Amino acid sequence: MFVKKRKIQVLGLLSHKNLAREVHMYGYHYSSKTHLFLILGVLTGSIALGLIFRLLPPFILAVVISSLLILPLLILAMYERMYEQKRFSEAGQYVDQMLYSFLKHQKIYASLKDCMRVMKEGGMYEVMEQAVFHIDRGVADTDAGVLREALSGIAAAYPAEKIQTANELMLRVEERGGEFEHSVNLLLQDADVWKRSCYRLQAEKKQRHVETVLCIIFSTFLCGAVLYALNWAGALFPSNGTFDIFSYPIVQLTSTILIIFHLFVFYKSSKNLTADWLSERQVCDEKLVLSGYETVMHYDPDRERKKSILFSAPFFTAAAAGMILEKTLPAVVCLGLAVFLLFQHRIGYKLAKDTVRRELYVRFPQWLMDLALLMQSNNVYVSLRKSRENAAELFASQLDELLCRIEEKPDDVESYTAFFGEFEIPEITSCMQMLYAVAENGNGDVDAQVEHLIRRIHEMQEQIQEASGEHAKFKMDMVFSYPMAAACAKMAVDMTFGMVVMLAMLGSMQLGG
Repeated sequence: MFVKKRKIQVLGLLSHKNLAREVHMYGYHYSSKTHLFLILGVLTGSIALGLIFRLLPPFILAVVISSLLILPLLILAMYERMYEQKRFSEAGQYVDQMLYSFLKHQKIYASLKDCMRVMKEGGMYEVMEQAVFHIDRGVADTDAGVLREALSGIAAAYPAEKIQTANELMLRVEERGGEFEHSVNLLLQDADVWKRSCYRLQAEKKQRHVETVLCIIFSTFLCGAVLYALNWAGALFPSNGTFDIFSYPIVQLTSTILIIFHLFVFYKSSKNLTADWLSERQVCDEKLVLSGYETVMHYDPDRERKKSILFSAPFFTAAAAGMILEKTLPAVVCLGLAVFLLFQHRIGYKLAKDTVRRELYVRFPQWLMDLALLMQSNNVYVSLRKSRENAAELFASQLDELLCRIEEKPDDVESYTAFFGEFEIPEITSCMQMLYAVAENGNGDVDAQVEHLIRRIHEMQEQIQEASGEHAKFKMDMVFSYPMAAACAKMAVDMTFGMVVMLAMLGSMQLGG
């Protein structure tokens, strides 16, 4: 079962029928009894918070309405998280079982049958069943062929790069033959690294979520404690009536805003746990990457500097005129624009280079894995030429230039290390040096050399996972800071207002005395 992301109508989810339908799309059942129990829990919690902060009925109603609106979104986020975790587990199981079965049968159809017996049920079982049915039908819808079409359906439903790589290996072996046992073992190692990294990241995100929830609880009750302390301090001043800081409109309003804000922070933190486990990263705009690549490769510093001077000259002139006419603000604005335009070529170049570098850290290990698999039955030069068929468009011109350099100077290590050399990525340079060593030593020690390459691939993949994890953890850390920031703002308002009221009471006492 594959659920596409779509826009959710929040008000429609207030109906149990609509909410149950959405949950059912994730493959789970949501009973009306559970829904009623959760609603009662939310109502009890909202009213209890309102009573703790001594909110008036209209403000308690605002908290209750906000809680009831967020409740179905939280429920959906929980089931979506379970659904994504199950899909990831199925994807990992598919890669492992298909490769092990392929080692035994050496046929995709028999391997699918084997894998289905292990899966038995679930979304992966359904797409594999469709793949088997397509193979049984024996009619290709495109020029790709029956087997490719069958496996492409699985890759489309479970868009994990590891599934695509495993499918490509099996298709290549079935179409062309050759030794493949070592390649399968490499893919199994690669899949193991992938699963461990993903589970580690998800565990860290869950820990951040728990910390955020604790922070929300602590900051909420800290704000309540400050109000009670201020109320106790105000009661020490003799006055005509009973002092009650909770009764002031500004305190009522800020308390309501704090509670509702914390509800949204809790939802935001929960939503961060539901990211698609199979999507290892956000896909970059390919046109943007290719444009950045062209910018770097055809960059002429002298020509770009002249352009920048030409663009910035009118603004420098305007800034000078502004200074002469004592128009300070326009002069400063024009000067800022002039400085920016003077260095815009450097800024543009750096942004373009960084964009391509980020993409290479993702694309290069994928290409290198494909190359390592090809090297099981080909020499380096042939493997490089064949790898161009499945390589991303970003690699096309670089591979063509690499092959030309090898033909002209096969014994020169720079023929290899110049591969994406303009982007100064040490990991790529190191891997290309390894390829040069393999080419120089021949195929006698190819297995050991490929093992070194695979280790480098795993290192780069772990770096990518760590970078992605750091970004995800940074987002979670930002969410973690929201409750304390809101609590600090709330306490600052309450304490300032409380001090003003107490000083006013003290002043009236002195005047009265």
